[in-house]
Amino acid sequence: MYIYELRYRRKLTKDGQPDKRFAEAEQDLFKQLVRCGLVLEGGGWLYEKDGELRRRFIAVTKEAMDPRQMSYDARQSWKAVLKLSEEPPKAVCLQECLSPAHCTCKKPGFLVMQSPAEWEGTPICCGDCRKSYPIYRLERDPLEREFDDLLHWSKLRRGYIEQYMTGAERVISHEALQGCVSDLSLQGRRLAGMVETATGILTLYPLFAYYEKAPSRCPQCGGEWVNRYRDAIPFEFFCRSCRLVM
Repeated sequence: MYIYELRYRRKLTKDGQPDKRFAEAEQDLFKQLVRCGLVLEGGGWLYEKDGELRRRFIAVTKEAMDPRQMSYDARQSWKAVLKLSEEPPKAVCLQECLSPAHCTCKKPGFLVMQSPAEWEGTPICCGDCRKSYPIYRLERDPLEREFDDLLHWSKLRRGYIEQYMTGAERVISHEALQGCVSDLSLQGRRLAGMVETATGILTLYPLFAYYEKAPSRCPQCGGEWVNRYRDAIPFEFFCRSCRLVM
């Protein structure tokens, strides 16, 4: 992943002040770039320097900053920003991130659903390199790139983990995280199926286990799931038919 800046020169009103509409348009542009999987939601900020408004953020890849990768809504937001700017915004790459980093594997052996903080990665992890998989690659047509469901699920799962670890609503959060048919898990497993269909790569859903002993058989189908092939799938428990790991 890469740290980028978008540098804006805003149009001024007759009294020499920036147009108030610019802030709303710029915030919507960033929101749309997040929705279509091109940038991470966290880890960025706005500041002013040399007469420019600058937004610093984490781009998922260098390729992601090509305007041709934008969704329809992102392009509309981009046009709105252009109308309120003296010149087209400049996208400046500042440096490559050592962490977080994105998957560059040609063909991952498998993918795993995950829920990192907004500045630490995407909702999908490559099973080979353990780095975030760029979600914008799930949809070939840039105009159709909207990943609200995937991003929402990741936030929701992380929230349940935080609740469990802090002791708040521990029973409820534990049931949501460990149960293979909880609302959270069913939503995540549906999304995992969509990821697998889009990529052609085996996509696994992780059930949560912290202190407790994992069940000896798959909690979904009741089949054997002690993983004897951890060289390929590095989880102690793995059910290929149910796409569950623990």
